Amino acid sequence: MINFILKEKKAGKKSAVSALISGEFLPTKKNDRIKIALGISVTPETFGKSSNNYTFDENHIHTGRSFDANQLRDKVNGFIKKHELLSNYYSLSGDIPTKEEYENKLIDLLLKDKIIQKKGFEKIDFENIGKHYFDEFLDELIKKEYEDYNNGIREIALKTIKIHENVKNHFLNYQEYKGRRIFIEDIKVKTLLEVVDVANEIMIGNIKLKINHGTNQNKTRNKAGYSVNFANNMLGQLKSFLRRVDSDEVELSINLSDSRLKKKRAQPAKKIYHNLELLEKIYNYQPKEKRTVRAKEYILLASTFGMRHQSVNELRHKQPQLITTKSGESFYVVENHSEKTGITILSPVFSPAFEIYKKYKNNFPFIIQNNYISKCLRELFDEMNIKDKTILNEWVYGVGVITTEVKIKDVVSSHDSRKTFVTNLLQLGVNSSIVRSMTHENIEENSSSFNIYDNASAVDRAITFYEATKDLNSVIYRY
Repeated sequence: MINFILKEKKAGKKSAVSALISGEFLPTKKNDRIKIALGISVTPETFGKSSNNYTFDENHIHTGRSFDANQLRDKVNGFIKKHELLSNYYSLSGDIPTKEEYENKLIDLLLKDKIIQKKGFEKIDFENIGKHYFDEFLDELIKKEYEDYNNGIREIALKTIKIHENVKNHFLNYQEYKGRRIFIEDIKVKTLLEVVDVANEIMIGNIKLKINHGTNQNKTRNKAGYSVNFANNMLGQLKSFLRRVDSDEVELSINLSDSRLKKKRAQPAKKIYHNLELLEKIYNYQPKEKRTVRAKEYILLASTFGMRHQSVNELRHKQPQLITTKSGESFYVVENHSEKTGITILSPVFSPAFEIYKKYKNNFPFIIQNNYISKCLRELFDEMNIKDKTILNEWVYGVGVITTEVKIKDVVSSHDSRKTFVTNLLQLGVNSSIVRSMTHENIEENSSSFNIYDNASAVDRAITFYEATKDLNSVIYRY
C-alpha cells in the first residue's frame, strides 16, 4: 500500500512530497512504514483538493497542466509502477521480505529509472531513514505560531509562544549535552525526564555547555534548582508538542500517559491570607501613591468577590444587577465568568466593593496588569509598615522542600486575596460549600448536601450565598 503525503499543507507554499509504504514487508513494530522522498516539492493546490484538506488525489494531479503537476504525475506514476513490480515479484516468489530488504530493492529500482535522484541514497542510514528531527518540528511549530500571531490569528497568546520557545531552547541544550540530534520517533519517557534533569543541572552549574541556548540563565530565584512546578510545566509542554505531531506522518514510540510523566505537584509555597484585622486596616488606610491606591482597591475587590486577577480586571466591563429574594430583600451581584471552568456565577457585591464602584461614578476601576500588581501590593504593605512574617516553602526539583522565614510584604501577591475571601468567610462561620460556590473551584463536598456544580441556577446560588452572609458581624463582609 502506498500513501503519498505532503510535509506541510500551507496554501500557496511548496512542500516536499514523500511516499509511505506499508503491508509489503515484515513489520518491526506496529504500523511500520517505509518513507521515501520523491525529490519534488509542490503546492497543496497541485497535490489535492482544498475540500478534501489537500489529501493526495490521483485524479486531481492528472487534470493539472502546470510544470509541477506534470512532474509530480510522472514521479507518482513511475513510483507506483516500480512498487507494483517489486510487490508482484515477492507475491509470486512467496517470500516476505524484511523492511530493509524491500526498501533497498525499491530504491535500486527507483534510482535505475531516475525516478529519484541518487544524491542522498549513496550512504543510506537505514535505521533512521524516514525519521524526523524533533528540533526541526519545534522550529516549524513555533515559527507558525509567530506567523499566525503577527497575521492577527491569535488563538495562542504571545506569552505562551515565548514559553514554547523557552522549552525548545531547553531541548536544544539537552541535545548539546547528548552530542546528537534527537528523532521524534526515538523519544521515550526517559528522554523527557532527562531533558528536565539536564535543564536543572545546567541551571545549578553542574553541567557546562559550549553553546547554551537559554536566554534567562540569571533570572532563577533558587540556586538549589528549579521548582517542582517548573519541572511539571516543562514536561507538560513537551507532551503537548508531541501530541501535535502529525500521526499520519510520524509514529510516536512514547506513551504520553505514562505515570512517570505525571509528577506530584508542589504544595503552595506560602500560606498567606489577609485576616479581618488586616483587611480593616487596609480598608481604612489612605494610600499615598496612585499605584498603592490601585493595590488597595484590588485587595478589597478580590477579597470580597473571591476572584482571580483576570476576573477582577474584567469588572470594569460589568454593571451590578439587582436581585430580590422571595422575602423581598434586594442585593447587587456582578457576573463572574471563568475561562478555566467555563462556568458563569453571580457574585454578590459587598459594601467595600460597592463603595469603589460608586467612587468611579458607577464603574469599577482599571486594575494593574498581573505581572505588575504584585509589585504594587508589596509597595502598599511597605507603605503601611506591615512587618508580619510567614513561612515560605520552596519545592525544589530533585531536592525537596527548602523552608525560610520571610516578611509578608516581600512575598504578597495577587493570589493571596482569593485565599483571603475563602478563609475569612469560613472563620466567620459560613458553610464551606456555600463559600466555594463563589470561587469556581471544582470541589465535590463529602456531605453531598451541596455541590457547587449542581443544577441550581446562578441566581439561586447567589441568593443562597447572600442569605448565609447578610448578617455577618464584619466591617468588610457586609451589604
